[in-house]
Amino acid sequence: MAVEGASGHGLDNLLIPLGAFLLLDYYIGLHEHVIFLRSLVLLALLGLLLGTHQKHSFNGGATLTAMLFGFAAFALGGTPCLLVALLVFARHLIAQHSMAKEHVVTHSIDVIIAIAIPSLFWLTLGKGKVIDSTVAQFGFTCTQSLITFMLHAGTQKHLYRKSASLGLGFLFSVITLTPALMLNIELIHFIPTLVLGMPLARFYFYWRSGPDDTNQYQWILLGVLAAVFSIVAILPILLGKSSHRNQPNIRRSLIKARGSSPVMASSARVYGLITRRNTRVRASGRLEHAKSMIHPRPLFFYPTVQTTFI
Repeated sequence: MAVEGASGHGLDNLLIPLGAFLLLDYYIGLHEHVIFLRSLVLLALLGLLLGTHQKHSFNGGATLTAMLFGFAAFALGGTPCLLVALLVFARHLIAQHSMAKEHVVTHSIDVIIAIAIPSLFWLTLGKGKVIDSTVAQFGFTCTQSLITFMLHAGTQKHLYRKSASLGLGFLFSVITLTPALMLNIELIHFIPTLVLGMPLARFYFYWRSGPDDTNQYQWILLGVLAAVFSIVAILPILLGKSSHRNQPNIRRSLIKARGSSPVMASSARVYGLITRRNTRVRASGRLEHAKSMIHPRPLFFYPTVQTTFI
């Protein structure tokens, strides 16, 4: 029903069979309590959107698409991503409440798609094990934070205001990021999103057309900007995760090669000092030979870590 309502121009004839197949293929292996929980979330989202239909500006197709977006965020990203989607919707309600009736416009499916696709892209990568699931959730959150900043700036342009109200937009962006505190992500990785949001919102404010000019590409630009700059925002954590995954493989190779020659034994010790981790291996004749070839150093020569042979 939701797919049919969200589809337009005859696309329901394609999306309904395809969606039904994917739905059955995905849910056939889930436990009953998981299916029951997700059904409750789907009904709750539908009730929320229908209960606030006089306060938001979505038409029928956009309402069902927004429901599917929230459900996909929960199914792929869990509770943190659902909270992010709800915070973005709450900002929309605040914006609509602060507008005069003559400024209120009806939003259709293209708006929801522009907001949903860049962020769901990260969750899809996480579900496919391309990236870590925590990084995928963080990427979803960062994308929605950037989108919230741009939406706020676009609202100011829509209301004929000369300023993008970057201070309030920054506050909305920070609030949208708060569910990411539930994830195992260091706070330093939040900084790129907060830094990129302000120039991005300013650019979108000056580019976006006013209410008298119907630009069909403004939502496409919103989605493209969110997708590109979200990659830039989480690139440091992606590179960090990649190097962290490669360290155990390098360490295992050095441990195996340590007994082959004195040079490799010295390299293994240097690598152990660089990574600041203890390396423990089984005793063998070759390892004892390698140990004897390494000149002893005073304890203060290794201020943080020493290679230990067992």
